[in-house]
Amino acid sequence: MIPSSHTGSMHNATGSRTGSTRPLGSSAAGALEVVSAPPLLTIQDDGRPTGRSMGIPRSGAMDPVALHATNALVGNPSGTAALEWAGGGGRLRVRRPMLIAIGGAHAEMTLGGNPAPWGVMLRARPGDLLDISAPTWGRWLYIAISGGIAVPEVLGARATYLPARLGGFEGRTLVRGDLLPAGLTNTQLPDTRSAFDLREAMTDVLARQHVHVMEAPATSSLPSECWTQLVARPLTVLPESDRMGTRLSMLSDSNRAAAPAPDDSARPSEPACIGLVQLTSNGQPLVIMPDGPTLGGYPAVACLRAGDVPVLAQRTPGERVRFIAR
Repeated sequence: MIPSSHTGSMHNATGSRTGSTRPLGSSAAGALEVVSAPPLLTIQDDGRPTGRSMGIPRSGAMDPVALHATNALVGNPSGTAALEWAGGGGRLRVRRPMLIAIGGAHAEMTLGGNPAPWGVMLRARPGDLLDISAPTWGRWLYIAISGGIAVPEVLGARATYLPARLGGFEGRTLVRGDLLPAGLTNTQLPDTRSAFDLREAMTDVLARQHVHVMEAPATSSLPSECWTQLVARPLTVLPESDRMGTRLSMLSDSNRAAAPAPDDSARPSEPACIGLVQLTSNGQPLVIMPDGPTLGGYPAVACLRAGDVPVLAQRTPGERVRFIAR
């Protein structure tokens, strides 16, 4: 797994704590150019450490293991802002010398016309084109560059929250022609000795087909079979899943609903957190993800272990995943 020095909240160069590591020096404008973008390309970091009391989700990387690993490979603190890529292929143009690392989902990639290996440090020169095809294994791909993406912080982070057009690059997805600033490169070289452990951690997230869940206290108000059937068989990831929530099908082999639909017509809203498993009005599970709401009206049946949220996030529509009771 990722060493403890690469996890959790970070300290910037001045020693203050922040949910999004500040650029390493003044920024260099136009360090990276978007030539063509996939359907969902945003800037993400570790997310906002505060804001839930105001109804603002944490946001941040769907797969923080990959975010931390790629940043470590280019010498950045783990929570530094990077690119989160999903939904298709695209191309970036390098406009200044930099180190690049690509992790998370797997895809065919070239840098400057040469194959770009996954999960290693790459040296890029001005004019190099980074071509990335649609991911073939996993859903969320991460691109970290030395110095990080130096867009302004909003409420303590650079993470993009699309529903409110908050943070990131003008609060939106990146499109052709966008020029991204980068922080100045850290003088500390990456610790390449930990590369094997970092790759192993990212591979585990992609390969694992189960996540650990704990029963939620609210299950006492639900039919007893809701919890037992949630952990009884594999669930299927639905195409409607996004950064707000992963929707799952709990249908049996006979296409029969595996659990009765809860009656939430008069249910008051309750606090919601990342990894919370709710049962929607059609009886199917919905797992809150980084852009998910801070309050929810659906009854909670379980909660994922925090370290297993990236595992679920990387499952693609149609894949199966099993919930295992802790």
